[in-house]
Amino acid sequence: MVIPAEFSLIGSYAFQKTGLKSVTINSASLVINDNAFYSCISLPSITIPGSVKEIGSRAFANCNILNNVNFENSTNTLTYTQTSGTATDGCFYNSPITTVHLGRNINFSNPNAFQQYLFRGNTGLKTLTIGNTVISIPDYTFQGCSGITEITSLNPDPPTIYANTFSGVSKTIPVKVPCVLAYQAAPFWKEFTNFEPFGECPPIPPLFTLNVNSDDTTYGHATSISMKSGAILTSTWSATGFPSVSTTTQFSGKALILANAKANCKFYGWSDGILDPLRIVDITENKTYIAKFVYVPDGIMEMKTVEFSVFPNPSKDKVTVELSENTTGILALFDLNGKVIKNQQINGKTNSMDISSLSAGTYILYLVKDGVASAGVKIMKE
Repeated sequence: MVIPAEFSLIGSYAFQKTGLKSVTINSASLVINDNAFYSCISLPSITIPGSVKEIGSRAFANCNILNNVNFENSTNTLTYTQTSGTATDGCFYNSPITTVHLGRNINFSNPNAFQQYLFRGNTGLKTLTIGNTVISIPDYTFQGCSGITEITSLNPDPPTIYANTFSGVSKTIPVKVPCVLAYQAAPFWKEFTNFEPFGECPPIPPLFTLNVNSDDTTYGHATSISMKSGAILTSTWSATGFPSVSTTTQFSGKALILANAKANCKFYGWSDGILDPLRIVDITENKTYIAKFVYVPDGIMEMKTVEFSVFPNPSKDKVTVELSENTTGILALFDLNGKVIKNQQINGKTNSMDISSLSAGTYILYLVKDGVASAGVKIMKE
């Protein structure tokens, strides 16, 4: 039997107790209801392609000669729908399966069910292959499959398994995996004692040093978090003023870095010119990021030795900043919520700032010198 592309459903008991010898699924999107092929006594194997969205309880149960089950490799998750949750509820219950290829992630329609059956109790199952896109195998999936003599996983990263995923399976059987050390360290996988290298383990990414720090920990701190593991890479966050820890080592990849100003202070940019206090960075080489902070008590800090004027104000495109003396520092423009919008290095008495890309409104301009801000000047953008 060939199920054509336009078919979307095989109903409950549709082919119960038939003499089907082969089933080919060409459907573009298919649901297989419970008991659909129950007791198909002449069916030796079944391939479930990635186009099958759901499969029901006992769909292929009690099929007398069903030996081989192939869930083809796919990134599409398959939903297994349960009806009763009893010991005979397994999708392949009482079918003499010996070989399974599990190439897909399985989702259970009732994730709170204590017993989640798919292959549970198939004691004749001997060899199991897990595809390289499988990232999780639910609890109880292979519970009681005591006849398994060999497991092969094609994923270098160990799929997540649970306490009862392989309960009842001997932990001394050969488990063939690409990266033995990774599986030996993974929860519940590490209960197996006979790992064998299989295929190619990807090379370990190079290590790089990531420096994330504050230019002045009196005014604020910065930290970084690995995007891969969620682990804090640098313990630079300190609300009580302890020194930042600036250096850490991680695998290449992505990290989240975050700057946080203390009371009466403002963050005004990173050392590479980026103004977002929370950002994601690629770690493909040794990198240093310094968060810059400025002290602005109550928004005002007079610098008696340096005064500046801004004109024209209001302005549509740019403003000129005139200082009373040659000055080296930074002009930092903030919105009324305290978020830095622009900053630029200055050196001299006369400098200009382009504000043409800003939305119309009111902004505050500060002159930052030696970590301290001048009195803020309101700028009106037309």
